[in-house]
Amino acid sequence: EDLLRLRLGRAGDLSRALAAYVADHYAAPLSREEISAALKVSPNYLSRVFRRDTGLTPWQYLNQYRMAQAQKLLIGTGLSVTEVAQQVGFNDPAYFVRVFHKETGKAPLQYRLQYRKSAK
Repeated sequence: EDLLRLRLGRAGDLSRALAAYVADHYAAPLSREEISAALKVSPNYLSRVFRRDTGLTPWQYLNQYRMAQAQKLLIGTGLSVTEVAQQVGFNDPAYFVRVFHKETGKAPLQYRLQYRKSAK
């Protein structure tokens, strides 16, 4: 999550607005069109500006934000992986596991177990 904040440190108003929208709505199913409509710009313009400001596409940012929230839930709760996936906006737990592994290098349960071992 700190890396996401760092990327936004030099971002313009539109990129900050997108980040705020993601923070408020990440748990819901989101589309590029929905986000751009809420921010009153075209999807292509939003993607172009956000990528210029942060080096990420809005979709990459959304997934990274969701993964940061999932990490918090895996560490701080006893929720199942399926429950964590649902709480961070993934309807398909298998897809959540694939995205989590891609972003962190670990499966969700491995992440939880490794964190618990290192916390002892």
